[in-house]
Amino acid sequence: MIRAELSAIAKGGVTADELLRGKGQMRGSVVMGLEDTGAKMTRIAKAELVYGELPTVDESCAGSTRSRWTRSANSPPTCTPATRR
Repeated sequence: MIRAELSAIAKGGVTADELLRGKGQMRGSVVMGLEDTGAKMTRIAKAELVYGELPTVDESCAGSTRSRWTRSANSPPTCTPATRR
């Protein structure tokens, strides 16, 4: 089942609706992760170690909003992640 889904994505990409749902899932996960003290501390530590700064929740969620799907001739769509500001 997983292989079939991955194959379908590789051949045709995802729909705009699937992308929108994925972005919503990511934003929800970030916000819900703040409910658990351990997850909150892990987020802070990772941000400090990897980026040297702690982005706000709004900044983290804005990154997913800026991600875009592009399609070139004869190839499936690709996601262009937002760059950190």
